[in-house]
Amino acid sequence: VISPLKASVNPKAETLEELHMRRKSMHLGMCKLLREDLALGLEQRLACCQAGTGEIRVAGEICDRVAMEFDQLIRAHRDEEMDACAFNEDERYKALTTEVIDGKKLALVKLDIYLESAARGSDPAALDRIRDAPLAHIGDPTVVLSLRTGATQFPWAAVVKDKSPEIDLGDWNAAPVAQEALEIVATALGDNANVRVVKIKGVQLALSEGWATARLAWADNAAVKALPATVAVVLRNCRGLTSLDLRSNSIDPASAACLAAAMPHLTALHTLDLSLNALAADGAAALAPALATLTALRELRLNGNGITGEAEANLRAALASIENLRLLI
Repeated sequence: VISPLKASVNPKAETLEELHMRRKSMHLGMCKLLREDLALGLEQRLACCQAGTGEIRVAGEICDRVAMEFDQLIRAHRDEEMDACAFNEDERYKALTTEVIDGKKLALVKLDIYLESAARGSDPAALDRIRDAPLAHIGDPTVVLSLRTGATQFPWAAVVKDKSPEIDLGDWNAAPVAQEALEIVATALGDNANVRVVKIKGVQLALSEGWATARLAWADNAAVKALPATVAVVLRNCRGLTSLDLRSNSIDPASAACLAAAMPHLTALHTLDLSLNALAADGAAALAPALATLTALRELRLNGNGITGEAEANLRAALASIENLRLLI
């Protein structure tokens, strides 16, 4: 029996061009969903802002800004000039998909950085830098750290990307940086386990064993004298430090307040020499609460600082809980 064969013809079969267009349509559908997801995220963050303080107006403006930037991104994908064939090339399609998914995430990251900075009281110039930063740049961790902290002169690339053993801080001054931002800076610096030298104003501060260095002799040091707040950021990470010599550095009450921020982190410190400085009563008062946290301290030298009378009595009382402490005033 011979059965006739008939060619199967599917009138609904798609042409190659139609297949390409379908893939582009799927991609644009995903873009639409991501835009709706972004709108929800913006709405949720806006709802967290406090009414009646001007915060809602500011938050609304930055929400509109990041939404506009994301719209520009997906508009480029929707552009008729983008050949549908591009969506049929796997690597290109993957890149386009990744770009728009990351774009939504970066838009929310940018908004969060702005709102955190505004709540912290960052100056208008810092907020303008965040607002004007392109979404694509928000994907760079060094840019994010710079925007979150306002520390634009900090060598983020050397610290975070290159993990360089020598970090040149130049003239960067930590004094004006907000406490929350300083925590971010110090953490990023400490995460670089390769650090062996930190330069401040051209002066090399050697850390022979990195952050595990046990002894630091920085007496009569130009970097300590010029930028004590910056030196304090470095000291925060020296958690293995047992001996610190800061003699003859013209440390006054303002400098003492800067250095005090580092003291609670030096839990292994056994000997601290702050003699021959300019602490006086106010400097001693600024240091006392931080020094009281150093329970491992056995010798503290403060002679030559003009700490006498009531100031001396108050300091001794503040440090009375540290056992076996030899205090020289």
